Amino acid sequence: MTATLTLFRPSILDPVEEPEQLRAARIAAPRPLAPAVSGGPTLDELLVGVWEDLTAHRTVACLACGEAMTPRYSAGPAPVGGRCTSCETTIA
Repeated sequence: MTATLTLFRPSILDPVEEPEQLRAARIAAPRPLAPAVSGGPTLDELLVGVWEDLTAHRTVACLACGEAMTPRYSAGPAPVGGRCTSCETTIA
């Protein structure tokens, strides 16, 4: 029995051959676009609200997990972002 070691790694830019079933499924079944949901705040409105509270030195609810997000400071007195105390999501 002989072991073969190949040190050549193909480039990620080289085309990869797909099995015919995967290619046909991807082409034949495009995903429909989801309709826009109205009535709730937009992502922009949520981020602006969180940012305004953080810059006012207030603790806010994390957009990812709902736990406490506290202002994060740098060298100056003004907050430069926020970090969740639970999931460590950061807004900067």
